[in-house]
Amino acid sequence: MDKTQARIGAFIFNLSKGGAQGVFVTVVNYLKQQGFEIEAITQNLDDSVYKDDLDEDIRIVNLQVASAKKLLPHLKNYIEQNSLDYAIAFSPEIAVNLYLARRWSKKNFVIYGRCINTLSYEYRYTKAFFRKYITNTLLKFFYHKIDFVIAQSNGMAEDLCKHYHFRWEQIKVIHNALGKKFEKELEKVDSPDQKENMILYSGRLEKQKGLEMLLDAFSQLEDRTVSLFLVGDGSEKAFLQQYAQKLGIGERTVFVGYTKNIEEYYRSAKLTVLSSYFEGFPNVLVESIACGTPVVAFDLPSGPGEIIIEGQNGYLVEYLNVEALAHAMDLALQTEWSMAEIKKTAQRFRSSIIMQRYLELFR
Repeated sequence: MDKTQARIGAFIFNLSKGGAQGVFVTVVNYLKQQGFEIEAITQNLDDSVYKDDLDEDIRIVNLQVASAKKLLPHLKNYIEQNSLDYAIAFSPEIAVNLYLARRWSKKNFVIYGRCINTLSYEYRYTKAFFRKYITNTLLKFFYHKIDFVIAQSNGMAEDLCKHYHFRWEQIKVIHNALGKKFEKELEKVDSPDQKENMILYSGRLEKQKGLEMLLDAFSQLEDRTVSLFLVGDGSEKAFLQQYAQKLGIGERTVFVGYTKNIEEYYRSAKLTVLSSYFEGFPNVLVESIACGTPVVAFDLPSGPGEIIIEGQNGYLVEYLNVEALAHAMDLALQTEWSMAEIKKTAQRFRSSIIMQRYLELFR
């Protein structure tokens, strides 16, 4: 099939702030530039901070659905009214709904799913009854029936085979690519003098991110002059503020809120830390090293182990070991890093390299 004739539907829950949405925009824009006819289909457009980042020639279809539970009839209607060669779904729930809608409408197109997190861990830690027991069961029964799935890391691929019945030949491992502004950071010549006495966390303030453990580790650091900046919003904010006060680190813990200019914080920080219970492929680590800032992260079931090169761009820490996290943060603060060498480790995540993998899928 000639690539200029292939028609792709790219499906996502929303275009709000988040790593998955940023990757969605990068992938969709790239495929459009390569000559594919592509549409962006969203469950809803609530808080769409990434909407304006999509190529202006890409049509956005808003299904106006609050959750995946009510998505199926809307997808069926879209599929019946539109001719697709490929569909790429940026969530497992959407992928399953696409599979059912394809069967229901008796249409014929290829479905690529794309995971966001390591699924078995995501559903292990969720407190929502419906997601934990109903959604997870449905995924185990239906998810592997789609044609292919894109895993962001090898750890995610292993999890899909072990817990969700995928065959290895169905899985394509494709890391996340750097966004344009972070590729520009790779070209800059930096000086250690621009660093401030701060540690950075970037991301949502949610239970998944293990921020209580991060605050515990921060409270144990040898350097009592360094500050911790938490950039992002979420439901845990009030609790974390109170917890920081309880630990006696309230004055050194700064809650910044969400910003679209996160690269400024990466450049200024001495260190970026990730303390999550689980991730898929944490963009925050790749973005940080692209800005020349080292990283410390738990050795999660997937993700950090494929990004961090020990002693060259950061340190991996025993999973959920808070004392080891504090020790690694101290060590990173005391290490004399080469910003240029750190940036070199981010070159493998350039979009020109990663996006070729996506191009191969649709050829």
